[in-house]
Amino acid sequence: MQRSSLPTTSSTTPPSRSSSARALILILGSAHSLVASLAFPLIVEVAAHLTAL
Repeated sequence: MQRSSLPTTSSTTPPSRSSSARALILILGSAHSLVASLAFPLIVEVAAHLTAL
C-alpha cells in the first residue's frame, strides 16, 4: 500500500486518535448489528399482532 496517495492532513493527526476512532467505529458497528438482531424478532412479533387484529 502506498501512503503517498493519502492527503497530508491524515499524517498530522496522532495515531492514538485514529485508533480510538477505529475502535469507536467497530463498537458502533457491533452495537448496530446487535440492536438489529434483537429488534428484528420484536418487529416481526408486533407486525404479527397488528395483522391478527
